Formats: sequence, C-alpha cells, structure tokens
Amino acid sequence: MKNLWIVITTVNKPSKAIVEYSKVARHMGWKLLIVGDAKTPTDYENFDCEFLSLEAQHQNWGEFSRLVPLNHYCRKNIGYLHAFQNGAEWVFDTDDDNIPLEGFAESLTVKRRAQTVVRKGFVNIYKYFTSTPVWPRGLPLQDIGQAGTATGQIEERSYALIQFLADQDPDVDAIYRLTNNGSISFDMSTTAVYLPPGTWSPFNSQATLLNRACFRTLYLPCHVPFRMTDIWRSFVAQKILWTAGEGIAFAPPNVVQERNPHDFFKDFRDEILGYLHNHEICARLDAIPVSNVAPAEQLLKCYAQLKEVGVVEEREFVLIRQWNDLFDRLDR
Repeated sequence: MKNLWIVITTVNKPSKAIVEYSKVARHMGWKLLIVGDAKTPTDYENFDCEFLSLEAQHQNWGEFSRLVPLNHYCRKNIGYLHAFQNGAEWVFDTDDDNIPLEGFAESLTVKRRAQTVVRKGFVNIYKYFTSTPVWPRGLPLQDIGQAGTATGQIEERSYALIQFLADQDPDVDAIYRLTNNGSISFDMSTTAVYLPPGTWSPFNSQATLLNRACFRTLYLPCHVPFRMTDIWRSFVAQKILWTAGEGIAFAPPNVVQERNPHDFFKDFRDEILGYLHNHEICARLDAIPVSNVAPAEQLLKCYAQLKEVGVVEEREFVLIRQWNDLFDRLDR
C-alpha cells in the first residue's frame, strides 16, 4: 500500500503508540503526520515524523485553521487536508493511545476477505467479534441487540473504508463504562464484516483506513460534543458512500488501546445528544436524495439534516463551506 499517511493530533509527548507508528511508517515508507495544537510540546520538532505546528497550520490553511478551535480534537481536519495536498492515497486515522499490534502493517491491505451482513437500519457490529454483551459508541441504545443477517458468503474485494477494532479497551460508550468497564478481547480470527448500503453502524477515528475517494467526508464537526464529532461524521460518510454504491467494512483489531485518562461521567454528558438523536439523524439521512448533486453539496445537505435535528449550529457551516472550497481547490 503506497502513499499512506497515519494522521494523529495530540497535546502529549510522544506516546508508546506514536513511537511504534513512527517505526512502522519508516519501515513501510509511509508518513506519520502529527498535527500540533496550542498545548503540544516541542518534542515533535526533532521526532521521526512530519510535524505540523500550529504556526504552519495557520500559514498554510489561513482562515480555516484559525476558525478550528484550539486545544481541540478537530484540529485533525488540518492534518487530513495536509495529507490530501501532499498526495496521500490512503489515510489511517488514529490516536496517540492506540498501539499497533504485531502484524499491523500487513493488516492494511487494499483487498480483504469479508462476509456481508445485511439489515435495514443499525447493526451491533461487535456481536460478530465477541460474545461479550457490548456495543460501539454511537450505536442507538434501542439497537444494541441487533446483529443483522450474514449472507454466508465470504468474498475478497477492495473497500473504500475499513474500521479496525481496538482490543482490550475498545471504543464503547459511557453507559457501558459506567456499568461494566470490563476488558474485552475480540476474536482475532473472525472474518471481516461488510455492511452494504442501507446497513448502519457508527465508526470512529481511532483505527480507520480510508482511501482518497473518502477524504472529503473526513471533516470532523468542530462545534458539537467531543464524543459525537467522529460518530456524526461517520453517519454522514456512510450516506455519501452509499451514493457511490459503497458500504463500509469492519475488521478484527490491529491496535490495542491503552486509554488516556477519561472522566466517564463527563463522557456520558458529552454523549447525551447522541443517545437522544442518533436514530433520528440516520433516519433523516436515509431519506434525503444526494446521488445527483456535487460532492460539496452532498456534505452540506447531510449536515443540514443534523441542523434540522438540532445538534449542529449554523456556525458549523462556515467551516464546512471553507472545507469544501479547500478540497475543490486541491482536487483540480
């Protein structure tokens, strides 16, 4: 796999995960991009990575960079633009606490064998990788028991987007952490699972491989709760991918998470709008036609549905329009 960029934003010193990503990137000829922030230490200026300082972000991306909040996860948006500008064909979207497992590089392949799982509406994708009663962050609570129907046929094909799971301390919501919070080991031998158009599952920004065709949909909304930014992005991305006949695939873990400290009750407060509205958001996205409009308009139409629900503010659209303009300029 060529022209792959590993994109991380952090306010911490180089973690165990970042050190390992640096080694993998050097060995494979990939790029490790660290997107700096106001609190990011200077260690990265002499670290084996491509470091995008806050000053460089402002210089290269002007008003868009200045509008993205400081000390905010959504500064990753600048990293996506930088990777796209510099010829990335693939992005591995991850964080500084997701440590690559042995065989990580080999897991990032263009083609993958997967079984297809179909259900109109949501499925609990974790049911295919563990018998533990657990569900991914962002899945509507009324759907945590849904698994969908497997076609029974395993096919090898290319996927525009693959979400890898994180072992031991995976991406679950605050309700799970507050009521259980046990360690979870996913079955590494499980075949990947493909969800075709019409079958929903949230995906995150912790271990996700995307090809260039998906890059516009990488926009992380900046003025929404932190715990929902990548989840709502995932719903918009799925809707847009469906218009091209693409679904998304989920694969066994290629990272283990040694999670940065979290206040679980703060996470719960951050997730409340998702518990209340994620089902409605996807129902609205399902219903709108976007197949015959330009890519920039697709993104705007999808986020307009989130505004109708009441979870996205008008000021978000200033950033989305600038994001679209930048992408259109880079794509010429």
